[in-house]
Amino acid sequence: MCVTQTAERPNRRGVRTTLETRERRRNDVALRYPQGVTDEEFAAAWGVSKTTIAKDRRARGVAARPSGRRPESPLPELRICEAEGCEKEFRPTRNQVKEGWGRFCSKACMATDPVRREASSRWVTAKNAERREELAKLANAEELTPEDAARDLGVSLGELQYYERQLLLVPRRVTAGGLTRRLYSRSDLERFKREWRRGGDYRRAQWLNEGFLFTVYEGRGWIEKFTAEKTLTADEARDILRGRLQRRLASYPLERRGRKPTLPKAEWAEMFTFLKVQLHEEFEARALGDKPPTDWDIASHVAVLDSSAHPERWLGYRRADGELDPARSDDAAERVWKAIKPLVRPLN
Repeated sequence: MCVTQTAERPNRRGVRTTLETRERRRNDVALRYPQGVTDEEFAAAWGVSKTTIAKDRRARGVAARPSGRRPESPLPELRICEAEGCEKEFRPTRNQVKEGWGRFCSKACMATDPVRREASSRWVTAKNAERREELAKLANAEELTPEDAARDLGVSLGELQYYERQLLLVPRRVTAGGLTRRLYSRSDLERFKREWRRGGDYRRAQWLNEGFLFTVYEGRGWIEKFTAEKTLTADEARDILRGRLQRRLASYPLERRGRKPTLPKAEWAEMFTFLKVQLHEEFEARALGDKPPTDWDIASHVAVLDSSAHPERWLGYRRADGELDPARSDDAAERVWKAIKPLVRPLN
């Protein structure tokens, strides 16, 4: 007589599990484990150990989830991009869905959203206004922003940055609203204008000539390129270039040429003669040392006295305190001596 028995296997808790129960448990693990149910939850529900659940997963070919912290939300489902004309399917991240985002597949599609563009425009406008206010507090009355400095020089921002790279202009850098901004002093810009106009060769001055400018622009095809970019006529493009040239001419005025201002030669010669007589008399009285004063010493003394009486004649020779700069004393003496040399006569 053959007796049919139900196959039972004991588990570690002493409970014998039938094959039918094991198959139902393994089917449950294979179904719900990918949905996020843990081994601990399966073990508590079926009354077995986590090792048994792990064996069930391996028996059904279910891969284990990566170790670490469990995500707070399930993985988002695939969705279609909401941008107009885009039908790309993508899966946003959990954080994007949590923050209310994840509507667009890329930044390019996101930029087409009118609501987002308007909000971004308002934020940028408010941030720029905040930066301008902060920059105005940091800048003094003698400093200009890059835009104002470029307008004052009659050049573009690119040309202004070129001058800075060549160390022709050295701006002061400040931080406003999280961005580094440059400030240009008016005195430095005026100094640059003078050096630019005086320095270089004749080719630099050619670019301030209207005929030369249009000849080069037409020969290199720049006027045609400019009209195509700005959708202008040739005459309108020339008018714009002519206006730029006029602004540059106003920023870099031509140096005045002609007769230099007349020096007070007679006055200096009279002062020189008087001082020469007086100093020689004092020398003869042994009040000035061992050597008699030379004509150069007397001319230097004339420059010191005249710079105190007429400071407007000695611009560039004086220090900030009003005194004659010792570093330029020889230049001042040479200026006086060259002016009076034909007028003075040796004393008998």
